[in-house]
Amino acid sequence: LGLKFYSRFQVIEFPAFTEGELLLIGNGLAEKFGYNNHDVINDLVKFHYEWSNKKEIQVYLQCFTIREIAATVRALSEKESIYDTIMTIYGARYDKNRKELLKNELKKYPRLINDTQKTELPDFPGCYINDSLITTVKSALFSLKNGRNIILMGKEGCGKTQVAHWISEYYNSKIKDNENDQQSFFCVCTEEIKVTDLVGHQAPSGKSDGTSELIKWQDGFLTKAIKLGKCCVLDSLDEAPSTVTERLNNLLDQKYDKQKKFFEIPENSDNPRVPIKDSFRILATANIDKICQMSPAFLNRFTTIFLENQINDSLTMPQYYDLIKTLLNKHCSELSLKEKSLQNKSSIKYSYKETIIPIIYEKVKNEKNIALISKLCCSVITLLYAFGNNSKISEKDVVEFGFQLLQRNGQFIVKKEIEDELLNTFNEIDDKTDEPFFYKDSPSLRSFLAKLAAYSIIKQPVF
Repeated sequence: LGLKFYSRFQVIEFPAFTEGELLLIGNGLAEKFGYNNHDVINDLVKFHYEWSNKKEIQVYLQCFTIREIAATVRALSEKESIYDTIMTIYGARYDKNRKELLKNELKKYPRLINDTQKTELPDFPGCYINDSLITTVKSALFSLKNGRNIILMGKEGCGKTQVAHWISEYYNSKIKDNENDQQSFFCVCTEEIKVTDLVGHQAPSGKSDGTSELIKWQDGFLTKAIKLGKCCVLDSLDEAPSTVTERLNNLLDQKYDKQKKFFEIPENSDNPRVPIKDSFRILATANIDKICQMSPAFLNRFTTIFLENQINDSLTMPQYYDLIKTLLNKHCSELSLKEKSLQNKSSIKYSYKETIIPIIYEKVKNEKNIALISKLCCSVITLLYAFGNNSKISEKDVVEFGFQLLQRNGQFIVKKEIEDELLNTFNEIDDKTDEPFFYKDSPSLRSFLAKLAAYSIIKQPVF
């Protein structure tokens, strides 16, 4: 704040809680939730106090507050594992190195590590099982079950959006109140997103009979999820403006009482208070390199879970082959189902020969970005089908071309056989406004149009 403004206020510092005060709060919460193991509460408070005051932790973006103690005690009152609860609420936000520090700290408190529960990973379609994914999903499902909202953070291309999709769909499938409702709620946040996009707005009703209302309130994506008690995904929440994140605060603070909770929508004069179903959750994703732009007070209202890179240096060649095969099978199945739904009948079945797996491996063995590998596998499947009858185009040509298409720099040379095959697409267009083959004498235009046709085939957005 500016000094001229700041100097007009009397500043009162709210001091940090002492360990004794935290112990009183912890025991009070245990009594409130009906948890009677006071030895565990004593150890939890001591651990919380010592861990949150470590120098290497204090420089970390997110701090520890009474919210962590309250969430832990509440989970323990629901018979959750003590160790799993602490590793989720306190440890899920860290990378593997800081997690090891946390585990070493917990060794001082045997009562906090004396139990753990085995969690079965849901059967996600086309999912490559790895340690990073197992840890993340376990923490996420634990948090959703215990009434917590989540921010899933990680590096660009680590697969956090896909994982968020899987987790939200699995959670929504378990909601008994609307088990026949297959709606999914997913929103990509940008700098341009507005509160009205999430909450709703007034819009023309479409009726003009003179008796009906001309303007009608339309619920936004978030309001619909609140009413149905769904888990909604806010992808790239770190990109959203502060006006949007501030509006979410009302949904994030946990109230540990039996009273009905409401979401305030003053814009809707007919129904300004929407009841929040107990099963409603927010699952957001954020880029770890940008999360520091978000308010620590806002972040602290979430369980923050760090998704480690799913491809690490210890991945062996057979494991890489298994990953590629899993992704190829996933995209074959998805593309075949999509074709069938578009044609409304039995349609083409996408497939591949296993000889292409080692070719893809040689191209991506040094890549750590699982999103890029997944896109490449999808591109290869669609290009194989598109070039299926051309014996001059080898599997290696397809993989190399698909890889080049996905690079940020689109300045690459297209092999002539591939270029000719792609340009045949334009021969099928019945457009009398241009002369046929208007591009045949321009090498640069031929190359550009071939690439444009290829991006259309692999369904890759182009700027």
